[in-house]
Amino acid sequence: MRITRRHLVAAAGLAAMPVAGARAQAKPINITTIRTPSYEFYTQKATTILPGVRVEPTIMQVDKMLELFAIQQSSKSDGFDVVWTSDAVYAGHAKKGWLEPLDDLWEKYKDEYNFADFPKSVVDGFRYEGKLYAIPTLTNTELLFYRTDLLAEKGLEVPKTWADYRAAAMALHTPRRSGIAMKLKPVDAAMNTLHYFLNQHGDGWFDAKWRPTFNSAKGVAAIEALRDIGKFAAPGFTAQANDENTVLMQQDLAAMQVMWVSRAAQMNNPERSKVVGKIGFAIAPGGGQRIGYDGFAIAKNSKADRDTMFRLMAATTSASVVREGSAVIVPARNSLLSDPELVSRYNFFPVVQEGLRTGKVLPNLPEFSETAEITTRYMNQAIVGQVPTKQALDTAAAEVTEFLKKRGYDL
Repeated sequence: MRITRRHLVAAAGLAAMPVAGARAQAKPINITTIRTPSYEFYTQKATTILPGVRVEPTIMQVDKMLELFAIQQSSKSDGFDVVWTSDAVYAGHAKKGWLEPLDDLWEKYKDEYNFADFPKSVVDGFRYEGKLYAIPTLTNTELLFYRTDLLAEKGLEVPKTWADYRAAAMALHTPRRSGIAMKLKPVDAAMNTLHYFLNQHGDGWFDAKWRPTFNSAKGVAAIEALRDIGKFAAPGFTAQANDENTVLMQQDLAAMQVMWVSRAAQMNNPERSKVVGKIGFAIAPGGGQRIGYDGFAIAKNSKADRDTMFRLMAATTSASVVREGSAVIVPARNSLLSDPELVSRYNFFPVVQEGLRTGKVLPNLPEFSETAEITTRYMNQAIVGQVPTKQALDTAAAEVTEFLKKRGYDL
């Protein structure tokens, strides 16, 4: 789907001219999501979920959506109504006043839409300074996707440790098929990959006082480990993200990858995949991979009816809708995560439960998206050899520290 004229007008900071005699209620509600199988499903369902409510859907790449959302909210334009959000960005948007608090509407509709079915930890994960800003849409974690047939041919066990993973990547690497697929396209894809490596080999991103730790000796070792295993990755991985890595696995061009579980069902889609029935799933070797959760929020500057927007979000995330989309959605509802029929249909559901225990969420820093933009830029320079690793990480740490000081942090 395309970026609409409404978004372009908002991005330019211009106000849309009203149509004479038109009723405000006749204006369609825009729902803007990101280009993933999960949100392609959600967006399509939202267009018909509430009878009599017109919905205008827009799907974008995540970085473009975030860029345009920031421009629109900063200019106080109303180009967005219902928007995708995630644990990585919502706190920063809430702190800036770009999202609408939802507590009163949550209380009003909690019984009708069975909000008690959502895990409390996930709901609380969308609270900033005590206020709720999103309805959960899915939980997610990265898992190891691996070719069962190729591991068997080499007599290899499923990698459990980092050493196992590197050894398997080297053993499975051929001129035609890479040992692994890896994603380092700025910012979101690179952030996720670096999160795994910094937790696996380093001390994470920050200490308890938000001072950078990624430039420590262990942080340098993490980036060097990434550079090392990159020898067995598909070419061009610094410009690849989730879509490209999914296709590499589907088209038999990569033997393994650490990828969002929301892409798991696509491995067995016969219309897109050459490896149907050949992909196994396990926790990311060594743990420390990203755990995430997404939601729907309301843009603060929207002029659409607030109650209607909330009902649109609530209906779109109802148990019946999520069940229908379970092939591409890891449910954020307890009743579906433990449903025997769904567990029998999706062999990766039990692995998800384990992955949620071994992974780690992103730092709960409202400015994390801005700091990630800085760090991923310099880390990628180190990975491709433009700048020595320690120099790149120290420069990133200095910029991040200066940025956070300007935002009021005492570092």
